[in-house]
Amino acid sequence: MKDGDRFNKYTVKFNQYAALVHWDHSALRYFFRKGLAPRLKDELARVQEANTLPELRKQVADLDNRYWQRHFERMREQKSSSSSSDNKSKKKDNSSSTSKPNPTSSTSSPSSGNQSGSGKNTSGSSNSSSGNNSKKPYADKLGKDGKLTQAERERRKKFNLCAFCGGNHKIDDCNKRKKAQEARGRAASTSKDDASSSVKEPEK
Repeated sequence: MKDGDRFNKYTVKFNQYAALVHWDHSALRYFFRKGLAPRLKDELARVQEANTLPELRKQVADLDNRYWQRHFERMREQKSSSSSSDNKSKKKDNSSSTSKPNPTSSTSSPSSGNQSGSGKNTSGSSNSSSGNNSKKPYADKLGKDGKLTQAERERRKKFNLCAFCGGNHKIDDCNKRKKAQEARGRAASTSKDDASSSVKEPEK
């Protein structure tokens, strides 16, 4: 008899074999107990074992019934525990799905980036405007026509300064004036060359 077999099935087979042999009750009891499943032998070891074969059959039948009652009880408990665990996992999944962040909240990050970028642009524009607002060094000495003001000419004349650049030398010794004259001369010569090259020969 195996652990998964029922005692009633074992009893039917044992009676069939016992009818074929002519043994006494002590011999039949010995082989009856020897053929029991290990689980039933373990239960018999915990109680006072019956001495006769009919009493032993009744005792083993009770032990087998209690075993199968407990077996089905464990199956029901496992089934209920598995169903409860499944319900808990479903609740966790639902809670996790509801607790996911709104995708619109994540879209606010590019706007912050745009704000930071706009801040950079405003700072850059302010820097450029400040650069444009910075006065040139000779702006207060020149008039609207781009020439020296009367007050500046008188000041340079009073302190014997160069009338061209305001340096501490005469205008004839001014290197800046000489360079400016040379640059004007080169510009005039190149303009003449361009004008002469642009004139076409008359068609014959």
